Amino acid sequence: MLWYKQPAENFNEALPIGNGRIGACVYGGINEETISLNEDTLWSGYPKEILKENYPDIYKKAAELVNCGKKTEAQRLLEENFGDYLVQVYLPLGNLKIKQPHTGRISGYRRELRIDKALHRVIYRCGGKEYIRECFVSCDAQVLVVHFSCSQGASINFSAWLESQLKCSFETQGSLVCMSGNTPECVAGFGNMYKTTDYQIYSDDPSQKGMGFAAAMSVKINGGNVQTVGKKIFVSDADDATLYISLRTSFEGWNKHPSYSSKDYRKQCFADLNETRKILYFDLVNQNIAAHKTLYDRCEISLKNSKNSRLPTDRRLEAHAQGAEDNSLYALLFNYGRYLTIASSREGTQPSNLQGIWNEKLLPPWNSNYTLNINTEMNYWPCLACGLFECYEPLIRMAEELAESGKITAKTYYGADGWVCHHSSDIWRVTHPATNRLNNNAQWGFWNMSSGWISVMLWNYFRYTLDKEYLKRIYPVIEGAALFYKQLLTEKNGELVLSPSTSPENNYIENSETHAVDTDTAMTQEILFDLFSAVGEAQEILGLENKYSDLASRLKRPKIQSDGLLCEWGGEYDVWDVNHRHVSHLYGLFPSNQFTDEQKRASVKTLKQRGDGGTGWSLAWKINLWARLGDGEHALKLLDNQLKPVPSECDTADRPGGSYPNLFCAHPPFQIDGNFGAASGIIEMLVQADKDGNPVLLPALPEKWKEGRVKGIVLPGGKKVSFNWEDGKILNYEEN
Repeated sequence: MLWYKQPAENFNEALPIGNGRIGACVYGGINEETISLNEDTLWSGYPKEILKENYPDIYKKAAELVNCGKKTEAQRLLEENFGDYLVQVYLPLGNLKIKQPHTGRISGYRRELRIDKALHRVIYRCGGKEYIRECFVSCDAQVLVVHFSCSQGASINFSAWLESQLKCSFETQGSLVCMSGNTPECVAGFGNMYKTTDYQIYSDDPSQKGMGFAAAMSVKINGGNVQTVGKKIFVSDADDATLYISLRTSFEGWNKHPSYSSKDYRKQCFADLNETRKILYFDLVNQNIAAHKTLYDRCEISLKNSKNSRLPTDRRLEAHAQGAEDNSLYALLFNYGRYLTIASSREGTQPSNLQGIWNEKLLPPWNSNYTLNINTEMNYWPCLACGLFECYEPLIRMAEELAESGKITAKTYYGADGWVCHHSSDIWRVTHPATNRLNNNAQWGFWNMSSGWISVMLWNYFRYTLDKEYLKRIYPVIEGAALFYKQLLTEKNGELVLSPSTSPENNYIENSETHAVDTDTAMTQEILFDLFSAVGEAQEILGLENKYSDLASRLKRPKIQSDGLLCEWGGEYDVWDVNHRHVSHLYGLFPSNQFTDEQKRASVKTLKQRGDGGTGWSLAWKINLWARLGDGEHALKLLDNQLKPVPSECDTADRPGGSYPNLFCAHPPFQIDGNFGAASGIIEMLVQADKDGNPVLLPALPEKWKEGRVKGIVLPGGKKVSFNWEDGKILNYEEN
């Protein structure tokens, strides 16, 4: 449970609920309540064709320049000519506003989020009465539900209305209010960023019109009266009342223009409400709790010795930062990560983006997109070990869609077969270098390894489930990615490399010049090793000709520098940023498991050089890395850094990461990947699998975690492990 003694003052204090498609953040106000509303397909823009230029010739020329040592010229060529428009923006649909006037003193206020029940609750007393307001998003009914009750009859009085930052209009049908509109096309020319609302470009031309959306609201009461005036619903003197809010969009697919949709999304909103109103509130809430628990109860991690577990969550964070003992706070962070997975990624929905599904800004950080050079992948790190296989489905489906889009990019940009995807994407499955040809874009935009990394994640799902029918389904995707890279490999000193390459968002210094492009990089080679190995093994399982395992053995492997560090680039260079947040060359340590003992020793030195600071997701990655190295004390130190309280009003990247009062990961600003990465790190501290899939128990147990329990953690092959421990000794071990 997360709970507080006061309402939220801003988004970073509000509490998230969701069903994968609909997301809401509840502020818990008393006289005035705000619930921010999101729908996972509400993005700006529409599918667009990439520019048809002589990209393959540009790529070949850049490769020649890099291999001739002319890296500055190669980088300039790529940055000025090898890229296209930026990805689009995940947008807030609007807010539900509630005004519930009270006279008299408020006492006993409490707001809480029961993450084991997916239920938000506000409780307080006023005028000798106890008021309760419950809120959840129903997965079965596909509506947001807000229920008002009081200890005394005829005491529920409120007004409710919808509002949006997007252009919209309102209509009323009896006691039902509907808000509808379209998103902007949000297109900026080369060299422009979305810095002001001036770039929220709307068009009446259907070919340039954005996503249609609708939100409908109705109320059901016992006793009392309902009146609709304008866009507001008024309830007076009711014994109890239930608000229902339905959200829908015109989205019909990543490659279909939303303006030409045949989908009657407004009618669907009305149908959602009408069907839900037929169900008694207590049946509705109990059905949702039961459905949630079928996923949530699959695994458990508990840690004992927690003196402050009864404190409000914001005070727990503060006390923990001051050294108070609170082991169960780590367990809460783990459980919260599982809860956020279930709430933001379900079968049939979009995958979790940079903010899961929760965003209230027209111009969210990094467009709240799918950043594929670490962040989207990190969102799904704990999913399989927690047995949340259904929650992995959106990632699998997105990979299949990216593979279709990526075939065009592979041919258009590289003149190659197969498919490729670069560093970021959106609901329109952008796969080209989305750089807008901005200055210094090579360090992020030219990275073309996300198709390889995501394909390895598809293979990992098979490793956990051993589902051969699934393997047949995704084999064309992973083989298509491998085929693309195979065509671009070149030989360097008797080893295969992909040249030119970058290491995400990092640079190096050579001869006093800063470069992002090199002949090869460690991360590129490590991903290729995993991908070629996976495809080779898949071919063997499916009885196909093995064309890739030999390639894996011929790849250049990560080198150790003369100073004992793991080499990130094709050679040893001066460091551009000694504390850089990306530790991309350690991919082979985690999430992969391909490093030798010598490479692990170099990883220790590398991590010490990078330091224990960083953005929220960077801290989370380092937790996993130190755990994989068996150093529980260092992993715990990074976990403590992850839990350092960040003021809720701090929304700019001017300080290292931590946690906001609502336990959202603070990059800052809010990014959800750190929540998922921390959950993964806690698993790694307690349970790992060796290269043969055998369980390794308590591999990185810190001294202060003297007693605890693990239940239902899944290993590759589908084996589930459960056990207790006391003073580092395993008790009651079970395996099934």
